[in-house]
Amino acid sequence: MIIAIHQPNLFPWLGYFSKMVAADRFVLLDDAQFPKSGGGWSNRVKIQAGGQATWLTIPVRRPSGVQTIRNVEIQDASRWSTKTARTLQQNYGKHPFFGEVFPLVKDGLNDPSPFLAERNCTWIRAIAQRLDIDTSRLVLESSLPSSGLLGTERLVRLTKELNGTTYLSGDGSDGYLEEDLFQSEDIGLRYMDYKCTPYDQKGADEFIPGLSVIDALFNLGIDGTSQLIWGRQ
Repeated sequence: MIIAIHQPNLFPWLGYFSKMVAADRFVLLDDAQFPKSGGGWSNRVKIQAGGQATWLTIPVRRPSGVQTIRNVEIQDASRWSTKTARTLQQNYGKHPFFGEVFPLVKDGLNDPSPFLAERNCTWIRAIAQRLDIDTSRLVLESSLPSSGLLGTERLVRLTKELNGTTYLSGDGSDGYLEEDLFQSEDIGLRYMDYKCTPYDQKGADEFIPGLSVIDALFNLGIDGTSQLIWGRQ
C-alpha cells in the first residue's frame, strides 16, 4: 500500500499527477499551515505567457494569526475568476486544444466556493478524472483524525492511518525527511524523480519545464497529456 501526501496545489504540474498514479492513496494535505506571508504552490503556479514562464496567482485574505489551507479564503473570488479566464484566453486561446480544455478549467473558475483549498481540490479531481486517474484514491487530511503532529512525524502518522506500507516522497524531499522515523515504524520510503518528456509548447522557442498541467493540456489535449502522466509515449 503506497501512500503519497501533498498539499492541494493550484493547477499542479505534471509530476503531481504522475505521483498520484503511482500511489494507492494520495492525501491532500488541506490541514497544513498556510504561509503567514508570501505564497506557495497552493495559491500560485507557473504558466506560459509570450514564450516565457510567468506566475498565475490567486490573491488571498490574510487575517491575523495562523490558518490552515482549507480555511484560507480567496480575495474577491469573482473578480479573480474573471481575470484568470481572460488571462488564459489571452495566452492560450490560439493553442490547439484550447476549445477542448478551457471548459474544464472554467467549471472550476465558476465554482462559488470562496475557499482556496476547496477550489483547488475541485480542479485536481476534475483534471485527474479526465486523465483516467481513479479519484477514489484521493483522501482529504481533514477527513482523518487529527494528531497535531508536524513534519515527518505527521507524514508517518498519516501513512499508518491509511495502512500504508510505503511512503512515496517527491524529488528533493530527502533533504528534510527524517528517514529513521519511517524505519522505526517499518514503513518503506521511496523517492520519485519525475522527468517530463519535453513536448511542443506553442509560442515558446524551447521547452519550458515545470509549468502547470494546464500548459500541457492546452498544447496536447486530454489524450496527449494522459500519455505523459502514464508514460504511454
